[in-house]
Formats: sequence, C-alpha cells, structure tokens
Amino acid sequence: MTACLANNGAGLTDTASGTNDTGTTTGVHTTTSTGDTGDTGDTGDTATTDLDGDGWPAIGPGVDPSVADCDDNDPLVTPLTERYLPAGDAWEGRDDPDKARSQRVVTLSAYCVDITEVDNDHLLPFLQQVLDKRGALVDDQDRLLYDLVDGDDEVPERIEQDGNKLSVVDGYGDHPTVEITWYGAEAYCESQGQRLPTEAEWERAANGGCGEDGCDSSIPPIDWPWGDDEPDCDPLNGALLVTGSEGDAMPKW
Repeated sequence: MTACLANNGAGLTDTASGTNDTGTTTGVHTTTSTGDTGDTGDTGDTATTDLDGDGWPAIGPGVDPSVADCDDNDPLVTPLTERYLPAGDAWEGRDDPDKARSQRVVTLSAYCVDITEVDNDHLLPFLQQVLDKRGALVDDQDRLLYDLVDGDDEVPERIEQDGNKLSVVDGYGDHPTVEITWYGAEAYCESQGQRLPTEAEWERAANGGCGEDGCDSSIPPIDWPWGDDEPDCDPLNGALLVTGSEGDAMPKW
C-alpha cells in the first residue's frame, strides 16, 4: 500500500475536460492553505507561523514547500512525515500504445502526501479493530479489506491471524503492507482522517511534476522517481515475484 493524503479537499481537474479525477493509489492528506501556494521563493522577508512549535513553518506565502508544515496544529506532523505539494500542472500517464489513455497534462490543487508507504505496524491496529467489530476483515458492505489467505497468490502475507488475534510476522513491521484491497486502503486512510490520492496526485508525488513554467511537451516526464534509469536494488522498494519463489518489498526506510 502506498501513502495516505491529508484529507481536506484538494481536488484534481483535467485540463482537457474539466472533470474531477476520482482515481486512486495511496493515501493523501489534502490541505487548505492561504495566499500563493505556488511561491517557492526566499522566505527571509516573509513572516512565518509555527503554532505547534515543532520548528517547521506553516504553509503560506513565501514558505518553501519542502519545509512547509502540513498540519501546524500537530507537532507530530512535519515535512519529515508529510510533504506539501503546491498547486500546479503535472504529467499523467505516458505515451504507450498498450495504454488505454495517452499522456496528458492535468492541473492539481495543493495537497500533502505521506513521505512513506503505510507499513504493517501502522495498519495492524486498524485491521484488529475491524476484526473485533465485524468478526472478519470486511467493510459494512461485506467487501474484503485484507487478504489473509496464504497460498492463493504469489504475494506473501505479512499479517497473520490466530483466532481473534492479528499479528505482524516478525521482522516485517516496518515493511510496506501488501495484500490489502483497494477498499481496505481507502478505509484505512479514512480512519486516519486522510484519503487515497488520485492517480495523478500519486504520479506527481513520485516524479516531481512539472516546473514553475508548466509542462513542456518537448521535455517528457521521467519514467521513475529517481530518473529514467531502469530500476535496480538501490532505489527501488519492490520485489520481483517469481512462481515458486518468495519475494517481498524492502523496509520503507
């Protein structure tokens, strides 16, 4: 499962159709800010606010987005846990004959996204609460939230059930959770006061979006968060699952 977005209404508008994109991927914290959210200039001459006293300035005019505090009322939320992305244009998709939708430019409102993926230790209390309440890992419409059945696919389960008790397999607490369904990811983010990001929000967070001057069609977006080089074991948090062998994502740090 990917990260969650802060949930305060940051939306996505397709510049071609003007419709809202309701796609998903991870969790996002949408944020409401005052003033010019696109200004990344010098903060030296701009008064900043730090209500929670954590040393990080609140989102506002002249505040560098890389140091902006997504929730200035909570000292546990800092740019080290959630990153602020100001409003702007971003690439979505890529030109690929095998893809149903070609590459396009979308305009995104400002939002905050968790720095790391949701790991097993953070997901476990939520799943245990659901199990205690419903007797199964399903929502109120009986939709599966997490797949506890081992052996039904090539993805190894890292959360196990023993009677009414759930636990994380030793050594996998800080690993990104797997085997969670879309409904489970959505429900978890909502339980944290957050939401899943749209496809475009997640893609922008991963590749950095476009520059201050907008998206230049002559400069294609990068293929991976680290650039255009093919993934290897250094930058990629993932695993190649091969039939008959076991694989897993690396710890989120």
